[in-house]
Amino acid sequence: MAEARAPTQAAATHAAPTNHAGLIWAIADLLRGDYKRSEYGRVILPLVLLRRLDCVLEPTKAQVLARFKTLTVQTVGPVL
Repeated sequence: MAEARAPTQAAATHAAPTNHAGLIWAIADLLRGDYKRSEYGRVILPLVLLRRLDCVLEPTKAQVLARFKTLTVQTVGPVL
């Protein structure tokens, strides 16, 4: 039985990348909710951009947070 499952799992693993786009669009349709198709990009694109920046800057995050703790904040009075 184990021999019969191995090719099936391997085939599913190789077939999965070709269907990622379909899965992503299906999830997007579920999450879209009250947004029209034309408005969806206005919401998702900024979130994707923020996530991408988070991933790219992740290696330096600890250094940035450590530097932030050493900085002092100067309070400025009301402008108006």
